[in-house]
Amino acid sequence: MQHTQQTRHLYRAISLGVALMIIDSSAQAFELYADDDTQVTGNFLAVYGMFNSRKNYDGTTGGSTWREGFIKYGLSVDQRFGALGSVYGTANLVSSGTWGDGDASGVTTGSERTTKFDEAFAGWRSGELFPALGKDGVDLSFGRQVIMLGDGFIINDDGPNFGKGVDDGKFNRGGAYYIAARHAFDQTAVLRLGGKDGVHGSVMWIKSDNRAQANTEMAAGTLDYTAAPGTLGLAYIHGISVDDRYANDLQKQRAGMNIYSLRGAGNAGIENAHFSFEYAWQDKDAGPEKAWYTEGGYTFAVLPWSPDLTYRYSRYSKNWDAMFSGFNRGYGTWVQGEVAGNYSGPFNT
Repeated sequence: MQHTQQTRHLYRAISLGVALMIIDSSAQAFELYADDDTQVTGNFLAVYGMFNSRKNYDGTTGGSTWREGFIKYGLSVDQRFGALGSVYGTANLVSSGTWGDGDASGVTTGSERTTKFDEAFAGWRSGELFPALGKDGVDLSFGRQVIMLGDGFIINDDGPNFGKGVDDGKFNRGGAYYIAARHAFDQTAVLRLGGKDGVHGSVMWIKSDNRAQANTEMAAGTLDYTAAPGTLGLAYIHGISVDDRYANDLQKQRAGMNIYSLRGAGNAGIENAHFSFEYAWQDKDAGPEKAWYTEGGYTFAVLPWSPDLTYRYSRYSKNWDAMFSGFNRGYGTWVQGEVAGNYSGPFNT
C-alpha cells in the first residue's frame, strides 16, 4: 500500500537537518458588540513561517526551502437568558497554504491551498439553574470543536495537517503541516457536569475527519476532583471505529480498544511550583500497552522574565498508540523534540 510505504519514509529520520523558522503570530479577539446579556466577538489569528532544511527526511537528496501560513477568522457569540442559562457558539474559517519545495519530510509539496471551517460549534450552559452542580454545572455542546483531556497526553486535538505529498494527496488537509493550521474534531457531542471545582466530569462522543488519523471515532468519559492543591482525574476512552482505507496497522487496533488513565496536576500547595503525572493503559486486540509520565517544576517569579525550571520523565511501551496527543505547552507536550516530533515519529513509542 503506497500510504504505508510513504509513511515509513516519513517515520525514518535519515539524518539530522537544520531548520530555520521565522514565525509572525498574532491572536486577537475583538469585541464587536456587548451588553448585559449579549457578547459578540470577532476572532483573528495569523501565522506565517519560513523554513530551510539542508537535508530531507523522506529519503530524497538535497534539502528543502518552503513557507507555510494560515489565517483563522470568525465570530463567537454568547447570549445569556437569565435563570435559563446561556447559549454560545463559535464559527471560524481557516485559509492555509504551503509554498516552495514543500516540507523536509515530503508530507507537503508546496502546492496546497485550502479554505475550510475549523471550528463550528454551539452549546448551552446552565448558569444558576442547578445550584447543586454549581454555576454552569451543566455544559452541553455539539459540533466541530477542539477537545483536550487533561494535559493532552492522550487527546490534545486533531492536529496532523498533511498535504499532497502522501499517497497522491489522499491525506491532504490543506498543508501548513509544521505550524498545524487545523485542530478541531469534525463531529462532537460533549456533556460536562459539575463545573470546574470539586467533583466534576464529562461524557463525550468524538469523530475525526482527518485521514491521517484514519477518521477515528471514539467515546470518552472523565471524572475529576479539583481543590486548591490541584486536580486528580480518571479517564476512559473507547474506540468505536476507524476507516480501514486510511489506517495503518497500529490505527486499525483502535476499533474496540479501551484506554484507562489516572492523572493529576497542581502545585501541591507550594507557591510557584507545578507538578503533574499520568498513567495510561491501552487494552487492544494485539495486547496491552502502557505509557506514563511524571513532571515537576518551579517558576522563579522574583527573577527577571520569571524563568521556569522543569523536569519530566516519560515512558512508552513499544506498540503504544500515541492517539491524538500533541503540542500545547511547547515542545515536550507531547511532541518529544522538534525533529522527532515533526519528522521521525511515531515519536511516542
